[in-house]
Amino acid sequence: APLMSAPAVTGWRAGTAQTVTVDLTRTTTIRTATAWFVDAASYGVIRPTNITVATSTDGTTWTTLGTTTTASRSWYSSHGYTTTGAPRQARYLKVTIAANTTNPTAWHMISEVEAAAN
Repeated sequence: APLMSAPAVTGWRAGTAQTVTVDLTRTTTIRTATAWFVDAASYGVIRPTNITVATSTDGTTWTTLGTTTTASRSWYSSHGYTTTGAPRQARYLKVTIAANTTNPTAWHMISEVEAAAN
């Protein structure tokens, strides 16, 4: 799939599922994670329809934190998809974005991933 990356965002064609892995650089307690996506439909950039976040302490063995299909937070043209699970130790976050079969030639663009213990 075509991949586009700039200092503030990473993007790909929405018709292809994609995984973004974040190294938090140290193990910490995680309960919630929010992945932020750009929404600019007039420019062919759309929000995802489904994301799953998993955590890992070693980058090999993953445990699902949660899955969501709706944005829980918005800020201008960015929308945050938050997943919440039981508190756990994690160094890595893996955000899996499902393929959008309705509009596969549009773009998904992720701009930020947040993690918190609360």
